[in-house]
Amino acid sequence: MIAGAANNLAMLLQAMGHFADARPLCERAVALAESRSGGLPLAALVANLGSVCEDLGDLDAARQHLERAVGLVDPQVKGPQGQQHHPHPEQLARWLTSLGGVARAQGRDDEARPLLERAVAVVEAARGPEHPAVAARLRTLAALLRAQRDSAAAVPVLERVVRISSAACRRRKDATKCEPLASDLGALGAALHARGAYPDAGPLFERALRLREEALGPDHAASMRSKASLAANARHANAPNVAVPLLRELVSSHERASTRPDACPARAAALIDLAEALLELLDHVETTQVEEHLLQGDAQTPTPAAATAPDVVTAEAVAAARRALAIRRRALGAAHEHTAVAHSVLGWCLLAATDVDAAFAAHEAAAAICERLAPANAIKLRVRVGVLVADARRRRARDAAAEASALAQRLRRPAHERRAARKALDDAAT
Repeated sequence: MIAGAANNLAMLLQAMGHFADARPLCERAVALAESRSGGLPLAALVANLGSVCEDLGDLDAARQHLERAVGLVDPQVKGPQGQQHHPHPEQLARWLTSLGGVARAQGRDDEARPLLERAVAVVEAARGPEHPAVAARLRTLAALLRAQRDSAAAVPVLERVVRISSAACRRRKDATKCEPLASDLGALGAALHARGAYPDAGPLFERALRLREEALGPDHAASMRSKASLAANARHANAPNVAVPLLRELVSSHERASTRPDACPARAAALIDLAEALLELLDHVETTQVEEHLLQGDAQTPTPAAATAPDVVTAEAVAAARRALAIRRRALGAAHEHTAVAHSVLGWCLLAATDVDAAFAAHEAAAAICERLAPANAIKLRVRVGVLVADARRRRARDAAAEASALAQRLRRPAHERRAARKALDDAAT
């Protein structure tokens, strides 16, 4: 009884964040229980001590206690069909999962995976393969696989999770209670996206978005995350015509949802994505027009009337980039690396608008921030390409264009920057 009281007080202190005060109470509870009980009651107290040690960052002690808790309830019992059963499956699975989490925190992912797989097997044997409790353990396993960048292994795990969640959602017949399914659809979409399976990922992101908008409304944070994922997938699938309207809606949602839209970093990020998607749309339309003329045997350029639409798109891109830059300067400061990215994107938009001098100034501003902050190499590389392309366009300098074209090949995305570098090289050669 005293052990239980000490444990209850410790759990209250843990919930309040007073981990250092909770630990001695847990230790006392374990010491008292060791002389009076064993099995599940003692294992639960030992596991609680392990949890408190994990919160304190004492991972070695946490591992030791959790391993002991697992050992206390782990005698495997064979069922009538020879299948392994455990007398306390939920507790065992929970502690195996916690032990896997400690292993991950210690950088021992190779040890974490079999622990999480065993937690799945324990619950599956007790509850059946389609039980929601199995989905909960599968989600944890999938998160580990995705963190290990093993999307090939994560996809079938997440497909099982989606199947179980879909069945649970159908039973509820209430969209407001289907958030777990929307989250699972997004996770599966992300795993497929990481494998480059953009056509397969798109419908999953779209389904998650529909569920969330129906249950939570279009301006809820979860709905906006789904919309951003769907737009990003469309951009990677070379479908900027799909991404642009989604990103316009996302910007509008941020404006409605934020109490200070003029200082909202998430709105700035959406504006940056919109500006870049608009540039990709320009490239997409230009490429499509050229292909159509080649198919028709007509190498002439589009008529002046047809050229007005790209001007409108370019103007929208410049406006979006300017708004993003203003927000980031206000919210993050003039010297932040994300502000440098906004300067750089504005530079690319101004280049598309043929305002070469202003574009060069924007890229130079980005380069100055990068010199002071030394941000990640990908940002520095992108900014360097922008400076060189703007300088090449400004001076028709072949050396700058050639260097920009060579560096641009190292950029993974966005592709419009590589095309701009090649165009600068072609222009300088004529």
